[in-house]
Amino acid sequence: MANLPPLDSEDIGIYPVYVRFEPVGRDDHWSLQYISVIAAGVKYEALEPEDDTTIYTTLGYKSGKCLYLHPAGNSEETS
Repeated sequence: MANLPPLDSEDIGIYPVYVRFEPVGRDDHWSLQYISVIAAGVKYEALEPEDDTTIYTTLGYKSGKCLYLHPAGNSEETS
């Protein structure tokens, strides 16, 4: 393998931000209604919270393992 330089937190904005769930078995899954993370001071999110709490996205063996996030619309950097 090539000797790659380490990633710097300033590089986060040029790569896709996602969460990955690695299921333990065929029936293992996450049911998500909303998710947010802060990386390098920028808030990323997916699945806007709804008034209807019956709307979910599922991650798992049968439904997919990754969910890509986008920068929050009203994102503010944290200190």
